[in-house]
Amino acid sequence: MLKFIGQNEASSTIIDRFGVHDKPEEIEKVIDEFLKFIGNRKLVGYFLEFDIAMINKYLKPKLGIKLPNRAYEVSAIYHDWKIEKFRKAILI
Repeated sequence: MLKFIGQNEASSTIIDRFGVHDKPEEIEKVIDEFLKFIGNRKLVGYFLEFDIAMINKYLKPKLGIKLPNRAYEVSAIYHDWKIEKFRKAILI
């Protein structure tokens, strides 16, 4: 999946599963918009560690800190639920 950020594909930052293909001035804008959007909210996601690492790659040099928001990884919750469901099915 590709996501284009900008006026059009030719002038955009492209985010895909391999990373951010950027124009440095655009990354600054994207990071600022993202930080305003999330504020001090908790982050909830699936395999969130990768996403946070990508954000910190740009945030650390900009502000000298990593993303301080609390993060909740839901893939582990789903995995535990699935295992429990499977265990109950075997016992029936």
